Amino acid sequence: MWWVEAAKYNVLPLDWRGVIRLNSELMGRPSLTAGRTSMTYYPGTIGLPDAASPPMCNKSWTITADIKLSDEKTNGMIVTHGGLEGGYGLYLRDGRPTFVYNYLSIDRPTFTAKEPLPKGKTTIIVDFAYDGGGMGKGGKIAMSANGKKIAEGRLERTAPIQLGLGEGLDIGMDIGSPIDFTYEMPFAFAGKIEKVQIDLKSEAATIKKPSERQKAA
Repeated sequence: MWWVEAAKYNVLPLDWRGVIRLNSELMGRPSLTAGRTSMTYYPGTIGLPDAASPPMCNKSWTITADIKLSDEKTNGMIVTHGGLEGGYGLYLRDGRPTFVYNYLSIDRPTFTAKEPLPKGKTTIIVDFAYDGGGMGKGGKIAMSANGKKIAEGRLERTAPIQLGLGEGLDIGMDIGSPIDFTYEMPFAFAGKIEKVQIDLKSEAATIKKPSERQKAA
């Protein structure tokens, strides 16, 4: 009887997808960021929900942060998305830019500049070039300050579904759980943040909907 009613009211085909349904972009759910490739955030953006934050899984992206330092020992979070279970963070420790990628709380590749930034205005860019070829792949990381490369390396694997389970984007501090265990919350940025821009460079992998899968079969 259940199957008869399900067919009558267009419930079929059932959604066979499991964990993948957590990813709003792959599922095609309505989103404030849908179709956007460039987003700019300002100080005061705190606790932006994950569903309204930049969808950075399975693609290339660039983070550009325009900041101003009062001294060479400035500390604090510039931008973070996610938290203990996964995500990333760009922050300064004793004036040195540091980028941490938390891969599902299993691994935390960290890229840190050797020298502190000078007093005054600086533009920090973190660029990630995704390898492609499916979900959760790795890619190259390069970090620069005012056009000079200050750190680089690789992420061998990335989050395939979403960066965090319940935490979104913060600018200028970290109000959720920490990306790593090297700082104390809320790790407010001691300098000035003018803006943080996130650019998405390629589309994420596509997952067939149940109806499409049925047709393909």
